[in-house]
Amino acid sequence: MARGFITLGSISGLLSVLLGAFGAHALRGHLSPEMNAVYHTAEQYQFFHSLALPGIGLPALHLPASGALRWAGW
Repeated sequence: MARGFITLGSISGLLSVLLGAFGAHALRGHLSPEMNAVYHTAEQYQFFHSLALPGIGLPALHLPASGALRWAGW
């Protein structure tokens, strides 16, 4: 379970960077300033959650029976 959270966090981080680059380069000029701000906020939320998953997975490696860590990861 813990390694799954770390792996999912890594994949999610990769997607976050790719989507951020897509928004910064491919969507420039195609979105209104308001929608660009919405896209940027969504990308930031994705990135922060990508950091949180390994933050749950690493302690879960040492505490595999912790239901609270498992619940927080899911």
